[in-house]
Amino acid sequence: MHRFPARTVFALLGPLMTALTVACSSTAPPSEATASDESALTGLEHVYARPDERLCPSPACGGYWLVDFSSHNACHDQQSSTYVTGIYAGNQEVSPKCSELLTGTLAPDPRHPGFEIFLLEL
Repeated sequence: MHRFPARTVFALLGPLMTALTVACSSTAPPSEATASDESALTGLEHVYARPDERLCPSPACGGYWLVDFSSHNACHDQQSSTYVTGIYAGNQEVSPKCSELLTGTLAPDPRHPGFEIFLLEL
């Protein structure tokens, strides 16, 4: 059986880790807004929440894309979306269906500076 020397294995790990980092970066598709962009939502908003299915580390992925309520296909609309790390009703995080109309406001995420959460109007 042929064994690779340890230095060969470690030499291959560097480029592999770089490739994984690039593949899992938090860069959103060009048509979607990111947390660092100016928020497209202001004040009390009526939106749909589409789950973020990108496979990169939280909080950059795994939250929700908020889509304007005038969208005809909220579950698949990727235009004019605002990313949030979570949706909350009071202190409880919720997981709404993408077809459910939500009313609330954006707020800074206290756990992840630079990101926002959506607070449901109760």
